[in-house]
Amino acid sequence: MHAQAEQWLDKYDRRAAVIRERLQKRVGESSIMAIHVMHGQIYRFGRRNLGTVLYNDLQLRFAGHSPGNDYEPITFEQLAACNPDKLLAAVSDDPQSAALWAAVTAKAEWKELTAVRRGGVYRIKPDPWFDYSALGNERILNAVDKLFS
Repeated sequence: MHAQAEQWLDKYDRRAAVIRERLQKRVGESSIMAIHVMHGQIYRFGRRNLGTVLYNDLQLRFAGHSPGNDYEPITFEQLAACNPDKLLAAVSDDPQSAALWAAVTAKAEWKELTAVRRGGVYRIKPDPWFDYSALGNERILNAVDKLFS
């Protein structure tokens, strides 16, 4: 079983390297932030969960200061201060989240964000982005490759 795990990890690392090289040509030094709007709050992904794939495996540039490991609440003002070139946004189906997203995207400051001005806002769904497992990470690799193709 150990040999199978090593084999899978080696295959994953090779796949990540191929996608990382492609992404360097597609997104270059663009800064990226992934957020989740849930229950009327904005959360930023750090180096855990989908951030593991974005910032560690694919070595994409985090928008703002160096990310911690945590999934943490942020304000719109904090998001705007980071001013990402690309923004991955998951918005939950609950009424509070829909209302917050509508309010945020109606702000004049929203329209000034680099990601918004350059068409770099990507709405994402929980699957596969929120699957924190070995197979989930592999699926996220493929989703990022497709998203930025």
